[in-house]
Amino acid sequence: MKSDIAVIDLALNESFIKWVKKSDPLASKYWERWMEENPDKRQLVEEARTLVLIKFKDNPKALEKIPQIKEHVFDHVNKEHNKQHYLWRGLVAASVIFAVLVGSLYYFGIYASQQVINTTYAEVKNITLPDGSKVTLSANSQITFKKKWDSDDPREIKLSGEAFFDIKHLSNHSKFTVFANESAVEVLGTEFNFSARRDKVKVVLQSGSIKFYQSVKSEESLMMTPGDMVVFNNKDNSLDVKKVDINTHSGWKNNLLSFNNMPIEEVLIAIEDFYGLKVINNSSKLENENFTGISPMDSLDQIIIALSKTFDVKIEIQDKTIIINN
Repeated sequence: MKSDIAVIDLALNESFIKWVKKSDPLASKYWERWMEENPDKRQLVEEARTLVLIKFKDNPKALEKIPQIKEHVFDHVNKEHNKQHYLWRGLVAASVIFAVLVGSLYYFGIYASQQVINTTYAEVKNITLPDGSKVTLSANSQITFKKKWDSDDPREIKLSGEAFFDIKHLSNHSKFTVFANESAVEVLGTEFNFSARRDKVKVVLQSGSIKFYQSVKSEESLMMTPGDMVVFNNKDNSLDVKKVDINTHSGWKNNLLSFNNMPIEEVLIAIEDFYGLKVINNSSKLENENFTGISPMDSLDQIIIALSKTFDVKIEIQDKTIIINN
């Protein structure tokens, strides 16, 4: 029965928490090796991992109640041991204790510690983070972060979609990390655009410097300088780095869709992501073509007219589908 106490202790272990959150490559390597060496502890690890994932560690109120919860567990265990009846009683007690712990986490408002902000199609939001940093959230995107950031807490955000970050530099030089898919960007104070859509992660640095980790499980990083664009493909693990026009990749935050000699395939994907429409291209005229143009995000018709005139194709919208023909 002591294993139930070990679950709690493991869930509060800083290194273990970093491994679960995939925020520390060294911690990841340590616990992956530990799991290989201790296969009999897999159930224990899974239970502790569950506690971490429902924010046991992140909620101050839950932390304040840990002594009471532990005391309750000990009392329950002692009562069951004193009965000395059947083995199944001990197993049932273990299940009850774990259920009580998880229930307590809900009671103390674990999920309330997280802030989730999202946008719908063709919508852009401006957000101020707890540390004063600014985020412009692109259409069809979402960010998740802790509602309250203490001075000694890591500044971390999870991104799905695309966002432009203006990170505030703090006096204690606290790092700021954005996680997306299996990649991450680590900064102190800077401005950059981060996109994580489909199977690609794309980062464009406007000012300052950042470290790009194509995998949170690796210690290897790429130092980026202003004007750099990094594109990482999760499917084939390919990495492309080049200099670009910064404004082309962040014009959306000013309600503009900007394309600068962009492959037509990428243009059509951008339209799908921003407007939530499916694009069917039946035109041979668009093969191997690039497109340059600027249009307000709230004017899909303007983009369609521009594409139609530029490539002499017929474009129509049927329900939620854009169809392109010769």
